[in-house]
Amino acid sequence: MKNRIKKTLDRAGIRPKALNLNYQWVNEFLLYFIDQKDTLGACLQEIIKEEDHLKGHRNKIKKNISKIAPYFESSLTGAQRALFRQDLLELDFSTARKALFAVEIDQILLERPGLRQKAHNLASIPGVSAFSAVWILAEIGGIKRFKQREQFSAYCGSCPRILSSAGKVYSAHTSLHSNKHLRTIFYNAAVVHCNFNKQKSALKRFATRIMIQKGQFSTKLA
Repeated sequence: MKNRIKKTLDRAGIRPKALNLNYQWVNEFLLYFIDQKDTLGACLQEIIKEEDHLKGHRNKIKKNISKIAPYFESSLTGAQRALFRQDLLELDFSTARKALFAVEIDQILLERPGLRQKAHNLASIPGVSAFSAVWILAEIGGIKRFKQREQFSAYCGSCPRILSSAGKVYSAHTSLHSNKHLRTIFYNAAVVHCNFNKQKSALKRFATRIMIQKGQFSTKLA
């Protein structure tokens, strides 16, 4: 959804890095912009002049004016405004749905102390958030159904496919015949661990060795 919004802005010639869609002020500003049917510069001047417009976000907008200034003459067509409005509304709905989902998860964890302890243990792993920990438990179900750790790794997409030819064995990309949600969660956790973990560990030494041999992308994959 965010990529679609960025593409619509890009087609209109608006590419400021300051417009991070993870910030609420950016979403409110863009909704105001598409309703004004004017250039980006005129829209900003109206916000600064009228104190009632986007009152809670005016300071943030003022701080980022210099980053938006090169696109003051940019404007959106009618079709772009319609697409933009639809995407922003869908993004707001998705964000609200995630918030409600988080509340439901907290309620379930309060009612099930055993499940809450498992989620807490998983969240203690670097790169695994509390939300990811609950998602992992939901996707895995009963861990006892995996008789060997290799089966669990294959199900999570954490082990690469092995290809062999002429007596030589090669490591390939991870198999797509695995749980895509778990594969994404563990991949992102590995990225966080490789990039931000400053402590020496066996995993850190392994990542450093692979990066020297094959490059940074292969390190994250491994």
